[in-house]
Amino acid sequence: MKENKLRILDLGWGLQDGLEGYADLVDTSSFHNSPSLSDYDAVLLDPKEISQLWEDHLSPGRDGAYSTSPKTDGGLSRGLKNLFKTRRRDVESLLSNRSGLLLVKLRRPSRKLEIVEEGGISQIHRYSWLPQEWVGELFSGNNLTRSRGKRVTLEKRDTPSAHYLESNRDHIQYEATVQPQALEVEGGSFNPIARTITGELVSFEVEIGGGKMIFLPPLAGEESKKTFELIESSLSTPPRGPLPEWTKNERYHFDGERKVKAEVESLEKKISSLKSKEEGLERDLKEYRLYRRLLFARTGIELGRVLSEVLAQSGFNVQDLSPHLDVYACRSDADCFAINFAASPDGPIGLEPYHRLVRGIDELRIYENKDPQGVLLVNGYADHEPGQREGQFDKELQQGCNLYGFTLITADELFTSVKTGKEENSSVQKKLSELFNRS
Repeated sequence: MKENKLRILDLGWGLQDGLEGYADLVDTSSFHNSPSLSDYDAVLLDPKEISQLWEDHLSPGRDGAYSTSPKTDGGLSRGLKNLFKTRRRDVESLLSNRSGLLLVKLRRPSRKLEIVEEGGISQIHRYSWLPQEWVGELFSGNNLTRSRGKRVTLEKRDTPSAHYLESNRDHIQYEATVQPQALEVEGGSFNPIARTITGELVSFEVEIGGGKMIFLPPLAGEESKKTFELIESSLSTPPRGPLPEWTKNERYHFDGERKVKAEVESLEKKISSLKSKEEGLERDLKEYRLYRRLLFARTGIELGRVLSEVLAQSGFNVQDLSPHLDVYACRSDADCFAINFAASPDGPIGLEPYHRLVRGIDELRIYENKDPQGVLLVNGYADHEPGQREGQFDKELQQGCNLYGFTLITADELFTSVKTGKEENSSVQKKLSELFNRS
């Protein structure tokens, strides 16, 4: 890569790791204090801190909005307007004149700054540096929304950006989406890259002149090497501007071209179908692993986290009603369970969860007029194989549960009940309800 003499500018992206062989190609700076962007082949920008340019100097109003005036802010608003104007010009030059690359992390909306002047009110926000009006429209109004998630579907799989996201699929943590919309594109093009399952965009590419802006979701555990591979691949990809009208003439097409195109389209449909099937099977596998985690939860916190997921997955309404109850779950209004749990890697379970359960149910009866079935879930000797866990709970715990009519069950019994429901293709929720109501 050194032989290519690429020049890369890092504006808050964070290429601090894995720079062996690349370090001398990368300059680091800040959005407000960087040299001209058009001096570089590629610029990496994380706009996360841009709003600090006004939030660090102003206090929000009662409505949480930021507002200022050139008459009172000592030049702050004038300086910000000049800065964003300069950056817009820089980006335009980087893309149109240099055929450069701009990678941008798609961050959630930030608080805007309203600048009140005699001629009216103008706004500055996290993306006010974008060139060309049609690009800025992508981030106008409510088109950019807060939305958190990890699962995305790729629009196309034959682009450097798609390969980059595919190789980092387990690390995607998007925090914002852009709503798909019809754009009047002038002097450029817009290409979707990845969407949420419901269709909102989390990654897309904007082409202006011969250059590209690629918006990508933030990643957890991002590898610098893969980012450099994306830069190299994107810069080496020929620009995809509009084709001349004469290329539609059949004279310039090959006899086998339609057949190849049809085969490609057919394969893309099959790949998409297989990917959907793979995602469904992955969800099934995740569910099976969740159930199995009931057997080796070593602490009450871990056992409770898994139990809550299992109950929610099975259709129970899980609530938090009392500090003395670990879980309150209802199958219906008349079929509710107050559940406490405890686990130990190498010993039996004592009376502590029982005392909390007694107190929690008494409070529900007195203050909430609720009378749920009490359930104690235990996982004693969790490090042992389930079939070899003799004496998972003290005799006093069994006696207390009998006295109050509580259902005392082990994680192994709960797992077996779930397993029976799944393998009999019956309702897991019904099986669990029968288990919790066991006398």
